[in-house]
Amino acid sequence: MKKQGKWIRLAAMLFALTILAGSPAVFPVSAAKTEAELNKEIEQLKKEQQELKNQISNNSGKLMTLQEEQNNYKKQIDNARKRINLLMDQVEAYEAEIQQINDVIAAKDKEIEEKLAEKQETYDKLQKRLQAINKTGGMTGMQMLMDTDGYVDYLIKSKVTEQLAKNTQSMMDEMDAALQEINEVKEEQEKQRKLAAAQQQVIEKLQKENESQKKEMENLYKIVQKNAQNLQSQVNQDKAALEAAAKEEAKLEKELEELAKKGDEDYNGKYTNGTMFWPVPAVKNISSGYGWRWGKLHKGIDIANGSVPVYGKEIVAAADGVVIKAYNADTYGGGYGYHVMVDHGVDAKGRKIVTLYAHCSKLKVKVGDMVVGGKTVLALAGDTGNVTGPHLHFEVRVNGTAVDPIANGYVKLK
Repeated sequence: MKKQGKWIRLAAMLFALTILAGSPAVFPVSAAKTEAELNKEIEQLKKEQQELKNQISNNSGKLMTLQEEQNNYKKQIDNARKRINLLMDQVEAYEAEIQQINDVIAAKDKEIEEKLAEKQETYDKLQKRLQAINKTGGMTGMQMLMDTDGYVDYLIKSKVTEQLAKNTQSMMDEMDAALQEINEVKEEQEKQRKLAAAQQQVIEKLQKENESQKKEMENLYKIVQKNAQNLQSQVNQDKAALEAAAKEEAKLEKELEELAKKGDEDYNGKYTNGTMFWPVPAVKNISSGYGWRWGKLHKGIDIANGSVPVYGKEIVAAADGVVIKAYNADTYGGGYGYHVMVDHGVDAKGRKIVTLYAHCSKLKVKVGDMVVGGKTVLALAGDTGNVTGPHLHFEVRVNGTAVDPIANGYVKLK
């Protein structure tokens, strides 16, 4: 809504300029009113430009912060992606390890089955042998002793039976030991499998958490990116508005110059040769004269603090004439700050004589006012514009060119 109001004001200014361009100038009353209106419009434009500059600066700062946030989120997303990839590699490694352990366990299970089958087969064979040896019917031990053949056969059978029993027990012990060893290996592998599975679950949980963080960072990145785009669009619009306002101000400034020239042309007064009145009667100190300084021509003299402070002191017209410019639209004023220009007419040689009074704190006249040399107060001395301290910058222009006021005898420091 605020911006819309600004553009409405700009349109109104353009309309005003159109009316001015199509209307005949009446000097000095109409010219004075027109300059006042234009100065007011320029002042408003400058305020709006400053607001736009402040807004651009503020938004540019916010944009920089958002861009930093974008970069930060991007780094976090990249780091999360790297962590996820690393965790995926770890998950795959644990899966491979678990698979390897499962293969070992399966192999051990098969080996146990084979050992058990072998043990059972051996046991069955030994049992058959024992049964074959013990086929002696119902012969008792005493009978075997009384029967020589039976006794010898008994001893043989006893020895064989004893040896077979020992061999059987030895084989059974070996098989039991082998089975125990296999089971221990299997149990250890089972522990390793469970540990790997637990580690895998932890890694998968971390992986999910990182995926969740990554998605959150991506969503935040999109939000910040959108905000940055909107802010950049706002900055671009403000810059365009600022450029348009600056162009409009330039047009109005040019119109002011045209009005000043028109007033200059319409004034038919005559400048009587001789010394002008000193522009600041209360202060007689010159801090800087006419001439080159700091690589630039200083086009006038500066009347500054001496034994008497200059700020707020009255500035009088140096000679009779008419005010052709009274600028107080902004404190800078192209470096002159608040300033007044007076047309004193032409001298005996037909040259146009104009004086300028710059860096004023307050103006007392307007365009079109007739002034009397040494009596009419034009303004109060100040420190507006491009200054290092309060002073009056005073210029004398002959046919538009600034000349040395003292060397050419226009003013004298008494």
